[in-house]
Amino acid sequence: MVAMKNQDAAQERFDVRTTAHSIYVAEVAQLFPPQGEWTEQDYFALPSSDRSVELWDGTLLIGETPTDDHQAVRARLFAALEAFCAGQPALQVQPLDSVLRLAPNQIRKPDLMVLAADGAAKRQPTHVDGPPLWVAEILSPDSVRRDEIDKVMDYAQAGIVEYWLIDVSARSVIRYELHEGRSDYTMAQTTQDAGQACSEVLTGFCQNLSGLFNALR
Repeated sequence: MVAMKNQDAAQERFDVRTTAHSIYVAEVAQLFPPQGEWTEQDYFALPSSDRSVELWDGTLLIGETPTDDHQAVRARLFAALEAFCAGQPALQVQPLDSVLRLAPNQIRKPDLMVLAADGAAKRQPTHVDGPPLWVAEILSPDSVRRDEIDKVMDYAQAGIVEYWLIDVSARSVIRYELHEGRSDYTMAQTTQDAGQACSEVLTGFCQNLSGLFNALR
């Protein structure tokens, strides 16, 4: 009997905390615009987060926290890009977690970006404005549709010349190219396992996937 009373009391305390948390979340949500009404000003006023937060036509898109494998691959590829671009003043590797404004009210947050110094993309205090030369996205369980479908269209229509789509679980890299006069990508190369993925627009930049995906879970 005592045990049952203790269980009931514990459940009651849990219910109270859960209700209070739900009320708190609902009250905080009222401080922000409803989905469909977000503006760029609202977006740039948000606090920093380790999650991917994007804006598309008034809707806020919030991704899951990246996995350790996701972050490891991103860090390795970023280091390789920095080393490759170090002696090439015409290329600029954008810092990690940078925000990309493709058009008014259309904001993405690629995992990696390379800008052409004389290209259309311009560095602003809070973001990159306009299409970079090269971008990469690393698939997460919740980002498959966005990365494989939405961003394939969005990045091509914005004029980004090359897009790498990296799948950690499949140990693969798909390279998309935008040819002159087109507004959609061509799937130019698929590399898996111990193969080598090479960029067309970053001439001479190649990645051995055995090293990129080494010692992941």
